[in-house]
Amino acid sequence: MGDKILVVDDDTDITNFISAVLESAGYVVDCRTSANGIVECIQKSAPDMVLLDYHLPGLDGIMALNMLRSNNLFMPIVMLTSDASQQVAIASFRSGASDFLPKPCEAGYLESVVRRTLENRTRYLSQAVDILSKYLTHLPDCGFSESGECRCGLVAICAENGAPLARRYNALTGQLIHSNSRLFLSL
Repeated sequence: MGDKILVVDDDTDITNFISAVLESAGYVVDCRTSANGIVECIQKSAPDMVLLDYHLPGLDGIMALNMLRSNNLFMPIVMLTSDASQQVAIASFRSGASDFLPKPCEAGYLESVVRRTLENRTRYLSQAVDILSKYLTHLPDCGFSESGECRCGLVAICAENGAPLARRYNALTGQLIHSNSRLFLSL
């Protein structure tokens, strides 16, 4: 089974075209005609990427994109629009869009943008890790070993997964303290 792509566009001719092109390329495509309820939809279906129309009735593409990012949903999102002006592109990128796709577009170009965006999605995973690492905490009974490592394993887990974890030396106790841990915050 291929990557899952959610297409949100109120123009059914566009969604039918995109769906046909991407399904023939091996992707699994789900289409919606509105961005209403998009956060819940994405949390439930967990698409690998979203193609989102800029001009949607009600909740427009920029508002939907801002909602997704504010809910820490960091899958790649490509903004679709028939208005290919610089202002629309800039607004899309400032809101966190991965790319910008004018419509209509050729099938080959659509496939190329989707493939490239999915290949670059590790960048979005890194953003999610950075945000989530702010909430890392040690277990309540965690202490530090003679070598300065915590006993609950938070440091090792972060190191294995590439999560940033700032450390600071506590001169009073002689222990290394993690700046985003409860131990540090309680000092």
